[in-house]
Amino acid sequence: AVTDKNLVAVREQLAKNVSADFKRAFELLQYANKKITRPLRFILHIYKRYFDIMQNRGWEIMSPKPVIGVRDKLAIVSKVIFDK
Repeated sequence: AVTDKNLVAVREQLAKNVSADFKRAFELLQYANKKITRPLRFILHIYKRYFDIMQNRGWEIMSPKPVIGVRDKLAIVSKVIFDK
């Protein structure tokens, strides 16, 4: 666990910024060609899932690295391929 409370506050502020960036990225991709941007959307969804896992467990915990389960991976594939 992190003992420096300032580091936690900085990570929480960065998380707010990143959350806004993810929202903007998803908005921009709505207007792009779905087939051409498919690899980008895969990557975006994967990193968003990592971010959500870290957000849910709290920013005071620095490790271990989050793990994306099989169900989450299949959900990401479904979202990107079927655009849901």
